[in-house]
Amino acid sequence: MNKAPYFTTLWVTGQFVGYHKWPDAPAEVGFLRHLHRHLFKVKLSIFVSHDNRQEEFFIVQDSLIHYLRETFEHGFDVESTTSCEQMARRIAAHFLALDYKVRSVEVSEDGENGATVHLLGASPYPQELVYHGADESVPAGSPSAILD
Repeated sequence: MNKAPYFTTLWVTGQFVGYHKWPDAPAEVGFLRHLHRHLFKVKLSIFVSHDNRQEEFFIVQDSLIHYLRETFEHGFDVESTTSCEQMARRIAAHFLALDYKVRSVEVSEDGENGATVHLLGASPYPQELVYHGADESVPAGSPSAILD
């Protein structure tokens, strides 16, 4: 039987209307120096340790949507210079504080361009890998960690 190392994440999405600007934008994108509107789209990815609804999508998504509305849509400074990268870091920090095992947070402007913050060392499995189709674990980096 082939065994392939893997880990599992689940992801949820949310969105909010926000305005921001970049006062120091280069001349070729000078329009970004002025306040402009976006539909910011967010994707939150979290680690789970098993494949039977460890975290429920709708509960995690409701929490994300509530946080986005309270923090960004309703509480967003209308003169904001906050970047997608900064928003993603802030969202990651919030969900880490709620004890979610955050893998990454993606924030895009209108679903076109954006940033993803990947949390390094965030895996809940730093020393072991889980194998599909097996009830065993082997140390990461072990020769048996490749397909046999």
